[in-house]
Amino acid sequence: MSVFDSYVCGGRVDLSVRKRGGGGPRPVSDEFAGLDAAWEVEMGGRGLAPATLAAYGRVARSYLVFLEQGGIGRLGDAGGRSVLAFLESLLGRWAKSSLFWVVSNFRPFLVFTGRADLVDAFNLAGVRRSHPIIPG
Repeated sequence: MSVFDSYVCGGRVDLSVRKRGGGGPRPVSDEFAGLDAAWEVEMGGRGLAPATLAAYGRVARSYLVFLEQGGIGRLGDAGGRSVLAFLESLLGRWAKSSLFWVVSNFRPFLVFTGRADLVDAFNLAGVRRSHPIIPG
């Protein structure tokens, strides 16, 4: 329930912290569901912040679901073009200024898969930060 809804329904503003819903669609094929679970275990052992874990998981699952929607149910059937097509599909959902952030969360998953060809395709995409970091 939103802050506004809590006020309208109960006459009180509810400012409690709520967990975001689910983290997006999940892959359904056995191989991809197992890969997603293994990635979550791997990330859990890294001591990352919860928000980072969620972001890494969300982009990895998005790629796996993207593959499934394209008729691919095994990682062995995915090629470098799938990575480039996935990145291109993000352009419609993310502002160009945010794309670097999303992409930087995707690369660790590709490395985790052990597929050098997918990492190479990712590197070919050449997604760059839209503005340089301001020197401290």
